[in-house]
Amino acid sequence: MENNIFMQENGFDLAVSKKHKLLIDCYKLRHDVFAKELEWVAQEDNRLEIDKFDFASNHIVISQNQKVNAYMRVTPKHSPWLLTDTFSFLINEGRDHEFLDNSVEVTRLAVDAQFRRLKIHQQFTLCDMLIKGLLQFSLENNIKHWYIVVSQEIFSLLNRRGLDCQQLGKTTVMPDGVRTLAARIDVETFIENCAAYYLDFNMQDQEQQLAA
Repeated sequence: MENNIFMQENGFDLAVSKKHKLLIDCYKLRHDVFAKELEWVAQEDNRLEIDKFDFASNHIVISQNQKVNAYMRVTPKHSPWLLTDTFSFLINEGRDHEFLDNSVEVTRLAVDAQFRRLKIHQQFTLCDMLIKGLLQFSLENNIKHWYIVVSQEIFSLLNRRGLDCQQLGKTTVMPDGVRTLAARIDVETFIENCAAYYLDFNMQDQEQQLAA
């Protein structure tokens, strides 16, 4: 999975790459969200949230004027996953689970707090733009399934967005009180049910034509 993806939308740049030039800033955003805000991981003196799953992963980065606004990580099947390591207890109470072929794990979704309510097109947000980038990357790399670990709240939100998340195990209350679960999203089913926005990979070109 080496295909790089680039798109622009309403002043924001999205790129999917293993070695993005703003990757250090992505780790800073992750530290702000997962260490300082959510307290899911320990705070680090260097203010970077990096783990062993990063180095085999592709990184979906949304930026504006060289500032990272949103981020998501995509890890291929034959590399270590959070779901098979840290969160294996969420699937079949820790027993071995057979993951489907042509799958990736999607983790570390983070959006800068100042941009979480921003609408970049109609009702769609930077989170939706991340999903669009993930979908284009998946179509270009024959990825059929996305595996995720999310809160019950995000699980419900994704289903309302048309992602048709299939819960894989029981919902577990984490030490911070968040109800958490593992799920699988089938890409083809998402394409059949999603809004046209997620499939419009040339939106910036169309907006420029309309403005001309």
